Amino acid sequence: MSVTGARTLDATSDGKPHFDVLDGLRGTAALLVVAFHIQGITVLFEASRLLLPHAYLAVDFFFALSGFVVGYAYDDRWGRMTVREFLARRLVRLHPLVVLGTVLGLASYCVDQPRRIESATSSLNGISPSISQQGGCKV
Repeated sequence: MSVTGARTLDATSDGKPHFDVLDGLRGTAALLVVAFHIQGITVLFEASRLLLPHAYLAVDFFFALSGFVVGYAYDDRWGRMTVREFLARRLVRLHPLVVLGTVLGLASYCVDQPRRIESATSSLNGISPSISQQGGCKV
């Protein structure tokens, strides 16, 4: 608050106003998606048992807000930035999370693989019991 009582907005590094409410909305949407997946996994996504049956719609809301935020952040740079430079900036910002997600996904797959193989072979009624003994992740 300024001396006159008027509220001032935070500014980004290039002087544009920063809208905290958008950060809050994007965070809420992301949490709803995570909550939907966690509670959905526990009830096998049975619609009648879901506490948040429409939380998956938060994905669309999150992407719409993210599109606005990215467009707002870069709207004054298009005159001096090429598409290649834009893509390079986005890659540098997002690539570490893509790599982290890939590593975590691979680790999850490797940890869960023996149980998945055992489950699959037991459903084959002992046709190939040697498969369940192979187990582990062979990467």
